[in-house]
Amino acid sequence: MVAAYRSEGTATQRFAAIDAVIGTRSDTLLSQCEAHIANTANTYLPFLWPCFKSHRATLFRLLHALDVTATTQDSGLESAIRFLLANEERTGEWLTTVETRVVGHGTVERTPLVDLTWVSERWWRLLSDVRPRPAYPRRIKRRAFEVCVFSQILWELKSGDLAVVGDGTITENDRDAQRKVIKYNHLVANCVIFYTVFAMSQVFHGLELAGEAIEDAALAALSPYITAHINRLGRYELDARRRAPVLDYTLFARPVPARQPRPPVAAVA
Repeated sequence: MVAAYRSEGTATQRFAAIDAVIGTRSDTLLSQCEAHIANTANTYLPFLWPCFKSHRATLFRLLHALDVTATTQDSGLESAIRFLLANEERTGEWLTTVETRVVGHGTVERTPLVDLTWVSERWWRLLSDVRPRPAYPRRIKRRAFEVCVFSQILWELKSGDLAVVGDGTITENDRDAQRKVIKYNHLVANCVIFYTVFAMSQVFHGLELAGEAIEDAALAALSPYITAHINRLGRYELDARRRAPVLDYTLFARPVPARQPRPPVAAVA
């Protein structure tokens, strides 16, 4: 394109030369440029759109069916979800994120349509071509924004910062009730970890008394948080009359000393 631009002729002729180079390959060339930027920036984010595109309709149907809410005071992602659903049918490259209107005496008033403060810097480089990052960007790239929002929904559901209302975990948008549920989940998780560590220590201690060797590598491969056999969100009956056995906090798995190399066997004459 640079060679076509630098060719001799009028501006119209040079633009015609550039158009002849690009032709119908504008989307392909743009994808190749984004892939090159991704390689040089050492990030996988620009490559997510082709994977997302084939599941876009399903993900939007799922988002329409679920009622998700933030479990913290940060409601930026909720604002982004509402904006995303409102622009589901858009097909253009850009989404307008600021509403501009002229008020009295010719004053221009700008109202942001979506909260983007939660977007990371890595994602921002794909959402906008404006540098440095403005407080209220005028527009963002639609494709990158869709992938960014759905990716953030995934991570916040996993971390507990976002929850599905009505799934038995959170029944109403009550911040205090949500905090109680989250604290209860943390309490159950900590109890599971504590009991698992103690139970494994008992087993290791028994093996030690039996003279079995326990390798450090075997201990390192174990996890204190095993939940496959536990319904963490289930119903449990608490027996206040039951007394837990006294715990022995001195249990430990004795490390195995490093093996000494065997002395060479003398050759028999």
